[in-house]
Amino acid sequence: LPATASLGPAVDAALRQPLILVLVGVFVCQLINWLKVLEHADLSYAQPITSLSYISVCAFSAPLFGEQIEPIKVAGIFCILSGVWLLSQGRPLAGSEPGT
Repeated sequence: LPATASLGPAVDAALRQPLILVLVGVFVCQLINWLKVLEHADLSYAQPITSLSYISVCAFSAPLFGEQIEPIKVAGIFCILSGVWLLSQGRPLAGSEPGT
């Protein structure tokens, strides 16, 4: 990015970076995907699934960045998995079936 403090040139330079354009595309795809998920599932079921991203960040950070996965992090992963599993065992809210 340019060293200027002006917002216009900084935004222009950022939009010329291919990685920024790829990230914007990924975010748009993620938004569309999330809206599709919410068409077919209760928010009380769908939202806890997003916490699984913490597990994927931990799993990818070890080989990509050499981060150490300590036992406390493994315990946290099991807590997240347990919580998501427990929430998935509940019954859906009345009238929340698709199409109602």
